[in-house]
Amino acid sequence: MCNHQHRLPLPGTNHLYTILISESLFLIWKLRCEWRRADPAYRPRSPPYNPGDSKPLADCHARLQLDCPLTNRRRYGRKALPSSLIQSTW
Repeated sequence: MCNHQHRLPLPGTNHLYTILISESLFLIWKLRCEWRRADPAYRPRSPPYNPGDSKPLADCHARLQLDCPLTNRRRYGRKALPSSLIQSTW
């Protein structure tokens, strides 16, 4: 028998976690593809990493710009995202 405490789900936190993980994996995939397309003679042994790169932040901002219009109930009906979910996520 599990001795876990019952916790309330945190939909905003879960939504943000899902977004961050999926965007991070997509960014890794894009960087790898870019690295693989480079000329093998000039390609480093491993893909370069620049910690000051603003791509992850730009990707999260783009996702926010996508999430906001998806709350439009008139346009998307039942499939619209709840605005409370977006507010608690961002």
